[in-house]
Amino acid sequence: MHYLKRQTKKNGDDGVSPIVGVMLMLVVTIILAAVVSAFAGGSMNGSQKAPTLNAEFHIKNGGTDATSYFSMKVLGVSEPIPTRNLQLITSWTTTNKTDGTSIPPGGNTSSAGRGGVFVNGETQNGLTVPTGYGNGVTGWANDISHPPDAMWGNFTLTSGTSTFDRPSQYGLAANGAYAYGTSHNPDPMQSILGGNWSYLRTGDTVTVRVVDLKSGKTLVDQNVMVEG
Repeated sequence: MHYLKRQTKKNGDDGVSPIVGVMLMLVVTIILAAVVSAFAGGSMNGSQKAPTLNAEFHIKNGGTDATSYFSMKVLGVSEPIPTRNLQLITSWTTTNKTDGTSIPPGGNTSSAGRGGVFVNGETQNGLTVPTGYGNGVTGWANDISHPPDAMWGNFTLTSGTSTFDRPSQYGLAANGAYAYGTSHNPDPMQSILGGNWSYLRTGDTVTVRVVDLKSGKTLVDQNVMVEG
């Protein structure tokens, strides 16, 4: 009798152990699933959704300041995009030159060329480019000077916003390159396209990228053909 009781107790223990093991495994699985879900949710919430930007670019080197320019026209956005969150990058290669530049949220400093620029109520010799016009730009801007609100980093891109900049000077140099910015260095085009931009000719290609710094995503990546 005593033997049978002990045997029954032993068999009962053996029957309970697998159930406890399965329950423990289920608890561990549920905890791990909750941790993974929380981590994934936090990662999704922490990532920034990038806006969309549709823009048209023109780059022209006609040999004079009146016939040369860099322009960007915003055709559409998913939401207003402050230029303080954007980086504009240009790069290009020709048969004899490679150049380009990276324009941070604060813009690139450039000589005003034919005039000054108003900064905090005072006329300064420099400005930051690209220069903003139209929707999203407070105040006014022109070829000679523009207020702080028209400087890259201070205005917002919306549908209809544009940028437009010309070189400061022109003249044919001895080596055959257009001598833009000879006495105003750098001129606006040098600040946007690099110091050797005057070597660009009709049919050359400039890669223009616009990067959203909040999300790290590239909003625009275009190969722009130079016009003459």
